Amino acid sequence: MKFNDNFNKNDNVAKEFLTISFKQPLYNKRNKIIGILGMSFATTKETAQLPLPSQLLESIQSSLATQLIEAHNITTRQADCLYYLVQGHTAKQIGAILSLSHRTIEHHIDALKNKYQCASRAELIMKALKMDFIQMRLQK
Repeated sequence: MKFNDNFNKNDNVAKEFLTISFKQPLYNKRNKIIGILGMSFATTKETAQLPLPSQLLESIQSSLATQLIEAHNITTRQADCLYYLVQGHTAKQIGAILSLSHRTIEHHIDALKNKYQCASRAELIMKALKMDFIQMRLQK
């Protein structure tokens, strides 16, 4: 967030504006950048104290993450399993985090390995680290 001093010529009053920008690269299924999604808005210093900008930014990030997950043709649960797998958790630990059995987690991981044609979990993790929605979650 950055405050900019702007001068409004109509009322001859200098005001400080808060500019909030969000940019995220968009990837295709081959993990190539196909564009950039961005949003910026400005608000006055007085209204910047409201929680709206951060809530809006979180909502945008959440919506974008959901769209990116859907673009990879996997379920939200599979995406969660993949995220925690990248974090170094075991199937048993992931099951405890997501309130699922470790067998269900193993099933999700196997489905992901098949989908991305990976022979091992290590290979799946390497591919996952290049995925946009995993990178987004890791940056939080």
